[in-house]
Amino acid sequence: MPPGRSGKLHAQSDATWAQVQKRLIDISFDYSEIFSDQVMDFIEMKSTASHTCCGYVVTALLAVYTLFLVSLGATIESSPGFQMKPNLYTVIVGPPTTGKFSSY
Repeated sequence: MPPGRSGKLHAQSDATWAQVQKRLIDISFDYSEIFSDQVMDFIEMKSTASHTCCGYVVTALLAVYTLFLVSLGATIESSPGFQMKPNLYTVIVGPPTTGKFSSY
């Protein structure tokens, strides 16, 4: 980021950040286009049971699946002769009370 731009970001009002969060939350993604019906049913049941959105459940499942692949010794060949273990770093960002973390 060019010098001075981060200062402009920090100078934004709380109302501006609230609008940005609302716009991001309103963006929907149809997970049924990439998951089978059975997997979608599972995701929807877990999100309902956890009082959270499908996106948070999908993020957690992808992280767990990556760990599973690594435990099996899976590798990715990113270029000829170069193999690496799969890595997936996730961050869940959302406003308070949106189910980022369920306390039971």
